[in-house]
Amino acid sequence: MTFHTPAVAPDETDGPPVAAGAHRRRTLTFGTVAWLVAVAGVTVVQLSRAAWPDAIALLVVFVALLVDLTGRLRHGTIAVAHTGPAVLGAAVLIGLVLVVAPRHGGLAGLAVVAAGAAAVAYAWPDRPREPLPDEPTWDRATKRTALAWSAAWVAGCLWELAMFILGSRETDGRNLYPAASDLLDPVVSNPLGKAVFVVVWLTAGVGLLARMDRR
Repeated sequence: MTFHTPAVAPDETDGPPVAAGAHRRRTLTFGTVAWLVAVAGVTVVQLSRAAWPDAIALLVVFVALLVDLTGRLRHGTIAVAHTGPAVLGAAVLIGLVLVVAPRHGGLAGLAVVAAGAAAVAYAWPDRPREPLPDEPTWDRATKRTALAWSAAWVAGCLWELAMFILGSRETDGRNLYPAASDLLDPVVSNPLGKAVFVVVWLTAGVGLLARMDRR
């Protein structure tokens, strides 16, 4: 598995000069608005459930996306060339912690937060300038991948929202209308099932990072 950044000629990446300290607002697209609405909606649901860690994490993501729209977040500050061994090593270390630590303990929670924060920082778009009007942002393969993952995540979010709404109307709603985490709970409660889940989860994450670097 190779992590690298594509070699691009200087004239393809250098945009018009921008004064030091200046900020360029990002283009507001339908997709951007849709994801902001989705994140805001899920955050509200977690707040209503008093799931404070989840709500805080989602709120941080929502605020970061809003700040990014103003152009104030730096892009391309992390060099990803030749970082494959470091990423794999970090994934193995986090995997070992998650397999050994109690599921709902503080150590497991810190490991998940560290993995998420590191992945976001690593994968944050390298976008020194806005694309030209006729310049494709993604190739076809990346577009298909984005659509597939978006469809999967939207379907999952709709499932969770539907179970939450239906379950809130019943006394034993959580058992009658289980969320995805409730369905997975018997599997990950078993040490072997937990280990398999951790491996699959981290492998998918590392694979997505590697795919991003080959765009």
